[in-house]
Amino acid sequence: MSTDLFSAVAGDVDDLTLPLVVLCHGSMDRSAGMLRLSRQLDATAVVIRYDRRGYAKSSEVGSPYVLDEQIADLALVLDRHAPARSIDLAFGHSFGGNVVLGLAARRPELITRAVVYETPLSWFDWWPSSGAGGAAAQAATPEDAAEAFMRRLVGDERWERLPAGTRAGRRAEGVAMVGELNDLRRAAAMERRRRLLPGACCRRRARPSASPTRDAVTCRHAAEGDVRSARWCGAWCAQHASGRIGDAAARVAQSRRRLRRRQAAEMAAAGGGQGCRSADAVGAVQHTGKDACRCRE
Repeated sequence: MSTDLFSAVAGDVDDLTLPLVVLCHGSMDRSAGMLRLSRQLDATAVVIRYDRRGYAKSSEVGSPYVLDEQIADLALVLDRHAPARSIDLAFGHSFGGNVVLGLAARRPELITRAVVYETPLSWFDWWPSSGAGGAAAQAATPEDAAEAFMRRLVGDERWERLPAGTRAGRRAEGVAMVGELNDLRRAAAMERRRRLLPGACCRRRARPSASPTRDAVTCRHAAEGDVRSARWCGAWCAQHASGRIGDAAARVAQSRRRLRRRQAAEMAAAGGGQGCRSADAVGAVQHTGKDACRCRE
């Protein structure tokens, strides 16, 4: 762990009437990418965000870029700003979700609830290699891997429009990205046979993917003991944290119930709609109608 990590706090951590939220960014990102979300939560929560090692203002914090060290870094950030408190809600995007879940598994007293978004499970054989991480894995050098990752995320045209200094800086972050993603493929981020805490994992996509396998992977309910994974069409899990964070789990459940009622009404109006079921072995996924999908219990 490192004491040189950049971190920022919005709100008074000593105000115990406000819940404490921690935001953890993903690979090739930075805490500034969480700023818009932080501002939406500032009125109702104390928000901590930080640059993980190897990125942005923490770029000088070097290796090891492994999950164990990232988990220790998150615990250190909490101890730096709120040593007498636990996290009421931790939100992690992409690899940041692995960090959040890892800390929740190893130090459950520090995190009450967790929400993760687009978090990879790349230690499983069935995890697809067609995303940005897969594109990066085929590159010859960490710098080329970072560029391949960014091109996959933002597109070639936008990447080419970035200033040369910005592109060079992002390429330099490839060492951190390759290190953490390789480590994630070697070992699970959490104890998969241990039930963790109230939480949700979701993807934001309004329509089912053209790939049944990918839909099954991203929608599946993890094996017993894992955090349950659920996808809601067009829903972003962080929205459910915009009110009182203590009610986040109830908000998530209420959102899922509303979605299912709406889908049932749409099916009835359409005369039953067109249903399809993925044949992938990980299963437990059903798509209903043209534009709707849901996870079956």
